[in-house]
Amino acid sequence: MERTLSSAAHTAQNFKGLMFLLATTQLLLIVDASIINVIVPTIAGELRFSETGQSWIANAYLTVFGGALLASGRIADILGRTRIFQAGLLVLAIGSAVSALASTPELLITGRAIQGLGSALSAAASLALILATFQGEPRFKALGLMAAMGGLGGAMGTFLGGALTAWLGWRSTFWISVAIPALLLLCSLAVFSKFGSGARRGRADGLGGLLLIGGQTLLAWGIVQFGEPQSDTRVLWLLVLTGAVLLGGFLIRQRAIAHALIPPATWRNGGLMEALVYAGIGQLVIFPMFFIGNLYLQSILNFSPLASGSAFLPLCGIVIVTATSAGRWLRYGARESLTAGFALVAIGMGWLSLALFPHSELRVPSKGHPVYRDEAPTVRRSEGIS
Repeated sequence: MERTLSSAAHTAQNFKGLMFLLATTQLLLIVDASIINVIVPTIAGELRFSETGQSWIANAYLTVFGGALLASGRIADILGRTRIFQAGLLVLAIGSAVSALASTPELLITGRAIQGLGSALSAAASLALILATFQGEPRFKALGLMAAMGGLGGAMGTFLGGALTAWLGWRSTFWISVAIPALLLLCSLAVFSKFGSGARRGRADGLGGLLLIGGQTLLAWGIVQFGEPQSDTRVLWLLVLTGAVLLGGFLIRQRAIAHALIPPATWRNGGLMEALVYAGIGQLVIFPMFFIGNLYLQSILNFSPLASGSAFLPLCGIVIVTATSAGRWLRYGARESLTAGFALVAIGMGWLSLALFPHSELRVPSKGHPVYRDEAPTVRRSEGIS
């Protein structure tokens, strides 16, 4: 897999088979990341999550995914992209099963973390497979298709999360993520039989990966727990400081070793680093909006999970349209398009903040959906909300 496909293998049929597999996997990973936002209020009530603890239903997945993604790409290069892709699907299915069977908050968070690891392995291997297999126009088509799957996955995730929760219960959303990876794993056996594994000699920076995951987890845990009234502030500051030290150690290690997860040349690429900063800022704004927005719709406006998930379909539809036509916007200049995009996001977030600001804080009772702090657990109200 280190070279492009031979002329015999690089046929339209092989392209379609491989891209169907990779695009479907990408769709599944985005659905897994977005579906949880709709079902958090239901899970939090049934499993009795604390107010801040419920954020870890999403954070456990995202933290492990982000920390493991760099290491997964390097591991895929060394052990083989096809093998790591398949291993990721297997780990994802295991994590989904653990989540579906969870009876306590701790077990659910563990399952979500395993899901994040499996998603990181599959996502990194998928991108590596595309870059190693295709060149020129086929590569552009493949990357464009993967980008389109992002918008489609967001739409499907928000809608399916609400629909499955309303009709079959929230556990069904995780069982779907057991069945589909199992089918994709079987499909991959046939698709990858035409290719080599793509393995090559080298070393993976396992310690660097652990530093990154540990630093992110402790930093996020400390910051989130500041919202718990019973938390010891000194302990939380220690967690935050330790997380920052681990992340600093990761950066130092990347500059000191030959087999770094982030090669030194990456830090000197000003354009790449600038793009990553902008992308990080965008995700920092967008991801919490889905989480908080669904809590607001279900807990304050009394939307059902299905109605809450459907409310985000217009946003996801616009993402699909703009992602598939990004080349047209870039004709006006990358910076101009970026500025316009951030300006529109700022306007939309400002508008949403006016809707969220006036209402009372929420708490999660022992059963059912979150309610107002000044209400009894069995009372829910929506008077005065327009």
